[in-house]
Amino acid sequence: MMTRLTVPEVNDVWTDMLSRRLSPNATRIARTVLRAAFTQAEREGIIARNVVALSNPPKLNPSDGLSLTVDQAKGLLRTEVAAFATDPVPDTRAGGAAREAPG
Repeated sequence: MMTRLTVPEVNDVWTDMLSRRLSPNATRIARTVLRAAFTQAEREGIIARNVVALSNPPKLNPSDGLSLTVDQAKGLLRTEVAAFATDPVPDTRAGGAAREAPG
């Protein structure tokens, strides 16, 4: 199977992943993992060329991976600190009750 795979077929996999609403970043991670596996197979002589490395990486949209502004980060921290101060930290163990916040 690996020896008969073509670059267009690999590109079709990335297109299919994106069409199923997987994020471009998730698709890029899948490509990275497969590229590493195919690189190893190429080193071991199992395949003649790494078609994954030759495939087109998914493009990230400019809106993907945006960071918070300083003001947004400060607001988020204020909100979370206030919520933590007024609400005990939930116990994540099965059936556990809320535990006291450290202090």
